[in-house]
Amino acid sequence: MLPGDRSRLHTMSIRVRPHLGVGLCLYLSVTLGLSQGQASGRLRLTVLPEDRLQMKWRESEGSSLGYLVQVKPRAGDPEQEVMLTTKTPKATVGGLSPSKGYTLQIFELTGSGNILLARREFVIEDLKSNSVSRSGQRPLGATLEPTPSLLGSPDLKPPGALAPSQDPPTLDGAKSGDGVPGEEQHPPRGPTGVGLAQPTPGLEGPNHARTSAGGSGEPGRPQFRCTPPMPADMIFLVDGSWSIGHSHFQQVKDFLASVIEPFEIGPGKVQVGLTQYSGAPQTEWDLNAFGTKEEVLNAVHNLHYRGGNTFTGLALTHVLEQNLKPRAGLRPEAAKLVILVTDGKSQDDAHAAGHVLKGLGVDIFAVGVKNADETELRLLASQPLDITVHNMQDFPQLGTLSGLLSRLICQKVQGRSPRRGPGE
Repeated sequence: MLPGDRSRLHTMSIRVRPHLGVGLCLYLSVTLGLSQGQASGRLRLTVLPEDRLQMKWRESEGSSLGYLVQVKPRAGDPEQEVMLTTKTPKATVGGLSPSKGYTLQIFELTGSGNILLARREFVIEDLKSNSVSRSGQRPLGATLEPTPSLLGSPDLKPPGALAPSQDPPTLDGAKSGDGVPGEEQHPPRGPTGVGLAQPTPGLEGPNHARTSAGGSGEPGRPQFRCTPPMPADMIFLVDGSWSIGHSHFQQVKDFLASVIEPFEIGPGKVQVGLTQYSGAPQTEWDLNAFGTKEEVLNAVHNLHYRGGNTFTGLALTHVLEQNLKPRAGLRPEAAKLVILVTDGKSQDDAHAAGHVLKGLGVDIFAVGVKNADETELRLLASQPLDITVHNMQDFPQLGTLSGLLSRLICQKVQGRSPRRGPGE
């Protein structure tokens, strides 16, 4: 391909398989310089704590619908492929194995297809080694100038084009200091935040999550399981407003089942409650309603769509006053989590109720779909936001998020210490 050309990619079906981010306590900046003829300017990669890879690039000239970021293992492991979209020229992804080789590709989204802006191959351990050899010590940040990967590489496999909504999902915005204290003393960390040199307590199978409720991934592969080292009480707060519709609500139910499936549910383990909300919140079942995973998944399957308006603030208040109470099954020693799923902006003040919940030690994950207000999601969610905020373009994409979200929830619980919850 001649310098200055852009590879225009046409619409295909998209396949997204994200993966969990885990801990690192080393910052590493890598600058990739591309000539003006290669269109993308500079691409900057930064390895953040919890194995998150932050990338920034030069903003495209002219009108753009946003950007598509693809991080794909060179070994071809589809379970660790990550795609996301963003309106700004930056993004953060998690779940990168330090020893695995990856290919990063960044595309500009346009009305007629995707345009390749930058391509880079990297291995995190190699980047760390290069940094250490140049400085003689582990710096908080080090800039390297690797040989740039040219656009139009013969092994390029373009992803499909997306039609971005008003708020394409981003996974950036994390604070670099949000890692777990003392992680520098640990070996490189695997996908659950546990040292690779040791067995992983509470987890069965490396790096693989089920892709649908009750189903399995590729035959013969071990499946991801989460048995946290402490009890966990999880409330799913599900938007059932008119804007979702019956067919999309079924996709929401499939997503919920897939997120729940990896967890070990039972006395002394994980409890799951669910509230559906629109004009008025309705507790579908309390934390102590079911004692087995099969019962919970059956309840999700039988969940009925209610319809109505979107009052997220009222729903969060309902969670605080009704769901997170000992009479509803809340346990003093358990980690407390709320997983919000919504497709729109709240018609009331949701920030105040979210602030109260977080102040009481409740971790909030916010999942937005289609017309969800990302600014609102980021105000409601707990830190770090690149782990707790996920904004998907449309309902079919929820299925690509479920495995990642299960792992992130598991990681969040593993990083917490027992504390007393609200209402105790």
